[in-house]
Amino acid sequence: MSERPPRAAGGAFLVLAGGAFLLLAALLLDPLRGRPLDFGFMQTLFVFLGLLAVAEGALLARGRPFPALWFTLTSEGAAGEALAYAVAFALGGLLFYFFKAYAADDAFITFRYARNLANGAGVTWNPGEPPVEGYSNFLWMLVTAAGLRLHLNPLTVARTAAILCYAGSLVLVRALARRAGASPQHANLPVILFAAVPAFAYWTVSGLETISVVFLSLLYFLALMRDAGATAMPWRSALVADLLLMSRPDAPALIGLALLPLLWPFTRERRAWLVRLTLLALPIAALYLGWKWVTFHRLLANTVAAKFQPMAGFTLVSGFFLFAFPLLVALVGTLPRGARLLERQVLVVVLGLTVALLNARAHVGHYYRFFLPILAPMLATVALAMDRWNTPGQPGPRRLPALVFLMTVLYTLGPLPQMIDYANREAEGLARAHLRIAVLLRQNFTSDRLLAASDCGVLPYVSGMRTLDLWGLNDRTIAERGFDPAYVMRARPDVVILHSLHPDRYAGREPYDRELQPLLAADPSYQLAGKWEFFGYWLWVYSRKPLVGA
Repeated sequence: MSERPPRAAGGAFLVLAGGAFLLLAALLLDPLRGRPLDFGFMQTLFVFLGLLAVAEGALLARGRPFPALWFTLTSEGAAGEALAYAVAFALGGLLFYFFKAYAADDAFITFRYARNLANGAGVTWNPGEPPVEGYSNFLWMLVTAAGLRLHLNPLTVARTAAILCYAGSLVLVRALARRAGASPQHANLPVILFAAVPAFAYWTVSGLETISVVFLSLLYFLALMRDAGATAMPWRSALVADLLLMSRPDAPALIGLALLPLLWPFTRERRAWLVRLTLLALPIAALYLGWKWVTFHRLLANTVAAKFQPMAGFTLVSGFFLFAFPLLVALVGTLPRGARLLERQVLVVVLGLTVALLNARAHVGHYYRFFLPILAPMLATVALAMDRWNTPGQPGPRRLPALVFLMTVLYTLGPLPQMIDYANREAEGLARAHLRIAVLLRQNFTSDRLLAASDCGVLPYVSGMRTLDLWGLNDRTIAERGFDPAYVMRARPDVVILHSLHPDRYAGREPYDRELQPLLAADPSYQLAGKWEFFGYWLWVYSRKPLVGA
């Protein structure tokens, strides 16, 4: 057995030494600057890069060609798959660490409904009042309600379930690529790309249902691939379609759009398959929709009416296209060469969601939240594109695909510093403003007193007060008829919380803030109890009695 060339051995040693240096720098960076040891962004990044360099050097020392991680990742056997999951779980854990302080205020809307259900008050916003579907995630609400019945913290329950869905999505994105026709080697690449998209981790820790819908979306596409064209009953697709229907109000669009490429041309066999799918999905769907009609006297969630506004979603849509345009260009480029089924499905769903979301308000839609259920299947198509470009087993350069893939990973990670800053500032703002005000209200008011606010997450959940939602997510009158300041003033709320862009002079952030504030200022029964700084605006609290402890 011949010994390795000295040059190769020297290169492996240099890479190992570089990795060790990065790990050492992570440990010494804070002490050398005279600060307490605190693994912030740079130190954690050094640890991750150092571990990658050590792994690269170890593989080079064992005779792998450079870049050894790439050649292992795209090699035959279990080694490439194991490496993909190891890197993905490490990268996902890194992002969870960066976003650990973040929790979305809107998650506490769901938690309030879940708490009322767990306490026996039913699916209602204000106990004793007519039910309104102000949440947008029925299954997620049931999961957190079950946790509350067990006296568990709902945010902990939501995050635990979300992390499990995140891990499952890593497995499903590879399975979907393989089912779509990708080679085993290149099917490993979407696993790492999924973990490299910061938005998946960001919404996983938020407390919202987003990553569970991503998981179900991948499961749905995978079920359709298995069931399409089969003469057997498509029970997998029907079951997952029902779960999606109960997960988000916009899920029916994804369900229907993903079916269209399967039904063209609309032959007799495909019509029969669609009938079987519909009949299988119908019983559960009918029970769920029937319960909604009996409970809320309508099928569309209140959030749909509150968020609908023609051409209001340009920022939401353009943000996604700016992030995903390399993938979209690659997908469009496949059309003249005969796109695979999954690629056609992804393009149809993206086009349909774009049209729909152009007419949705962008509140809590930042970082492509509503596009993530289709972004995950889109990542699976990367394996198909790589197969076309660099078929495994054929001679030719393999380092260029490695460079392109590395640049793609870096591109997807590009928004990370800004997202970390945003998440930390929002978390600090919630603790500094919303949580402090909510505790103050709980100390000064009983649960039967009325609060009027538009940030209806932490404030109503922690204070426990009856709440009039100024935005309308949890108020049917405002959602359907628009905001009317006279409607709010007639309710005589005990506390009204408005948003101002300036701490010293009132500058309303939203139209309802600007309409309501002059009426409160002119009403002698209200007094300005204080101002608390959030992230980007101030909460001005008007109260009908002095707040003890303000």
